[in-house]
Amino acid sequence: MEKNKAINKRPSVGVEKALAYMEENIHRTITLKEVADHVYLNPNYFSALFREHMDINFSEYLTLKRLELAKKKLVDTNDSITSISEKVGYQTAKYFTQLFKKYEGMTPTHYRKQGQKSA
Repeated sequence: MEKNKAINKRPSVGVEKALAYMEENIHRTITLKEVADHVYLNPNYFSALFREHMDINFSEYLTLKRLELAKKKLVDTNDSITSISEKVGYQTAKYFTQLFKKYEGMTPTHYRKQGQKSA
């Protein structure tokens, strides 16, 4: 019975609207409170609802989406690391590079070079 629940799991309307809002605003600083307000939910409730439906917390999801977008930009454009970091919502290239290295195991520059070799 529990297995079927997981298979049929679908984000609630509030979470779906939140995901769309996050996607539209990924290029700037986004807070959980801001997104919760956008979908007319209490931030604590929204946080729990988001985690329940997405199996990941809000900030982790946002980080992963930003890094996914950054990886695409690193391979598809010649934009500077600073420019890419700003376009995916980070205020400093230094912080972006630290996060990128933590999650990807290499710097954005190394990732870009690796992507160019395989193209």
